[in-house]
Amino acid sequence: MGLDVYAGTLARYYAGNWKTILQQWGEANGVKVHVVRAQEQTEETAPPEEIERGVRAWRDGLTEALSQAITSAVLWQEDCDTTPYYTDKPDWTAVEALMLFVCCHVTGEALPANVKAAVCDCGFTTCTAQFRHVLKTYTPLPSFPLFNAVNLVSTL
Repeated sequence: MGLDVYAGTLARYYAGNWKTILQQWGEANGVKVHVVRAQEQTEETAPPEEIERGVRAWRDGLTEALSQAITSAVLWQEDCDTTPYYTDKPDWTAVEALMLFVCCHVTGEALPANVKAAVCDCGFTTCTAQFRHVLKTYTPLPSFPLFNAVNLVSTL
């Protein structure tokens, strides 16, 4: 499982016309990368033109609703294929640091000076336990000798 951060138009995102950083790397290096998304694109997915119309209508409605609070025009491009997009896969520590920063910002609190890192909750107490679980759950392979071999290679 991984987190992909996407920065681009909503229309492109909903049309599914974007590639994760790993997919881009795979294409550049001739490696097949299979991404499983929560909602795969299907034949029932609306055509790009319809998605663009819907997102633009949402954008215009949002702009109108916020017009009392925002004095300058709020304009941004909405298309499925011409405006560039950016994507990357941050590590979890970076995500946690960002969440801590946002929480401090929203509450008006200063980021604690003694905070050097944030640790996320995990269902496993060690990397070994997590690796054994993945081997057992997702592969028909026995943990021995594969686990021992990976352990040996990772220490070299």
